[in-house]
Amino acid sequence: MEMSKKRRERISNTLKRKVKNNEINIWNKELSGEEYSKHYKDGHPKGMLGKVMSDESNKKKALFMKQWHKDNKNTEMYINRNRKLSEAMKGKKKSEEHTKKNKLVHLGQIPWNKGKTGIYSKDTRKRISEGNKGRITWMKGKYHTEESKKIIKEKRKNQIFPIKDTSIEIKIQNFLNELDIPFLKHQYMEIEHGYQCDIIIPSLNLVIECDGDWWHGNPVKYPNPTEWQSKQIEEDKLRTQELINSGLKVLRLWEDNIKIMDLDDFKEIISNEI
Repeated sequence: MEMSKKRRERISNTLKRKVKNNEINIWNKELSGEEYSKHYKDGHPKGMLGKVMSDESNKKKALFMKQWHKDNKNTEMYINRNRKLSEAMKGKKKSEEHTKKNKLVHLGQIPWNKGKTGIYSKDTRKRISEGNKGRITWMKGKYHTEESKKIIKEKRKNQIFPIKDTSIEIKIQNFLNELDIPFLKHQYMEIEHGYQCDIIIPSLNLVIECDGDWWHGNPVKYPNPTEWQSKQIEEDKLRTQELINSGLKVLRLWEDNIKIMDLDDFKEIISNEI
């Protein structure tokens, strides 16, 4: 006769209580709960207490878990497990100690997909896109306080944006090297609306900005700028004026002009700024 669901739950809860209170143990039937706890605490002869797994064992474990997840990811048990884990953590805030430990564990790790392109199939990209539809970002409808903005601004001073120079920036840098003009790149400009300039030539007191056509709203290419482009155009004008007011000269070059520019063209432009 099949055991009822209520009875199974009752037995399960009783078993959990007894194990928790060391009344019984499920590992060694020859020892009572208290005896087993003492036995384990004193050092189980076959236990891993105080030992570190070898690299080979870690690799084997990683391969086993990878295969296990692959084999079970579509099973009801696996789906329910993930759902329970998600529900258990919902609304809970991780402690500062936990966050710090988690950060240290991942410190120096290189993301598996860093620098890789074309690794996702068309079908995978479509599923990722569908999964993100309707998802509300945690910052939606929220705004940084003035204090937060100030902290973010200070932290960004020493960060280099972009991490990789654009093709038009590299072309202008090469021109300067050929003309033997020393320059610095991505230097933080201490103005009211501070930012990192593309290039600065200290000897000429000159800042060079290599403006992408789309990002900065080139009027020749985009006579009807988007709201975002309009905002960027106004910000560029504001920063240019602030740089001039601080005693610097500013040269803004559009992407479409840089692409067709040769060394002689650039030499002539620079000579006008000296």
